[in-house]
Amino acid sequence: MSEGLLRQRRNLIILTCVMWFLQYAQIDIKEFTILGIAFSHFNNPIAVFTSLWIIWFYFAWRYYQYFMQEGLSKVKETFLELLHKYTSETFRDYVQKIEPRTRVFDTNILILRRNNWKMTYTIRENGANNLRDYTDTKYEISIPRRIFIIDFLKILVTIFFNKSVLTDYILPIILFVGVLLYSFTGWKGSVVSVIKNIVAP
Repeated sequence: MSEGLLRQRRNLIILTCVMWFLQYAQIDIKEFTILGIAFSHFNNPIAVFTSLWIIWFYFAWRYYQYFMQEGLSKVKETFLELLHKYTSETFRDYVQKIEPRTRVFDTNILILRRNNWKMTYTIRENGANNLRDYTDTKYEISIPRRIFIIDFLKILVTIFFNKSVLTDYILPIILFVGVLLYSFTGWKGSVVSVIKNIVAP
């Protein structure tokens, strides 16, 4: 993780936690301090919450930019690695159970999906009277998607418990969405109250 992405991640998580606490505690800010200067009287106290929401959305926007440049590729790489690891053996075992005469070399589930969950293979069959007399016959097997359900559950469990991509890259997004949904509550500093104050002060 680059220094830039780490910085944006930290900013977003910290302010997200602050915004959640302000809402959960139903805090009414009566004093605000900047560089040691205390402001205790506000003609428009909602301005403090407006400023915090604007900064929070800015941090979320910056994190999104860095995530799309760096984090998304790492998440995809981890998922595809686990996808191949867990589904390859299932794919191979199923095909050889249905058709023992074939050997499965390409066990990429993404290619299988692109081929509408069908696998085409060729078997060389010898003639009855002459070993040199043979024909190549093409067959097709439909692969049921349900055989990969357990594999996908294993992938989710592995990502949740054993891989850092969840906490490194996805957790800030989950926190952001959660607090954003929670912000539509009846609180003086909620995002709804802020929007109403801007539209009709």
